[in-house]
Amino acid sequence: MHLKSALIVCAVFFLSSAWGEGLTLEQIETFVTFYKAHFRENINTFSLEEGEELFQQLGINTMRDSLKAKFIDKKPARELLMASILVAVQDTKFEENESRMRFDRAEVEQSLHVFGTMDPGGTGLITPDEYADYVKALKTLVAVQEIHHPERAEKTRQAKEVLNKFDGVTSLNLAEFIHIAMCLTDHLVLKPTPGQ
Repeated sequence: MHLKSALIVCAVFFLSSAWGEGLTLEQIETFVTFYKAHFRENINTFSLEEGEELFQQLGINTMRDSLKAKFIDKKPARELLMASILVAVQDTKFEENESRMRFDRAEVEQSLHVFGTMDPGGTGLITPDEYADYVKALKTLVAVQEIHHPERAEKTRQAKEVLNKFDGVTSLNLAEFIHIAMCLTDHLVLKPTPGQ
């Protein structure tokens, strides 16, 4: 199942457009930082003020009422993080000619799906046992790239470094997972460079 999920994600990365709505690497890093700074083990939610602060940091001036309601109702942190990412990916707008790397809406939604398959208990965290098959499949893809695309040796080396982020951690939250997946996208996918 995890091999299939990893292959689906990689196929989406290969077929997805790099333009349009989505999230930048910096925005994903903002989610990671926010989650780590505001998640408290004994309080498994975030306040509305913390959510509004997050959206200001993302450069989105208004939070949708439907998302505000989830914060007001004190939904679990994992649900708030997932809902916030989905709203942000829809509400972030880019200039037509902006060339920053980003995850488009389909890529984010696919990552949410893959994360969900690895988090069957819905805890909002995945453990090394839960993502082991996924990482194994990604390592296979990196090995294939190494053999068949020697001209991409530097990108392959960088992909291996990104894969090492899975090692030595006790768990990953959704934002951390998307961040790693987005970094891998840059190293595993041939994307046009502006000006070429």
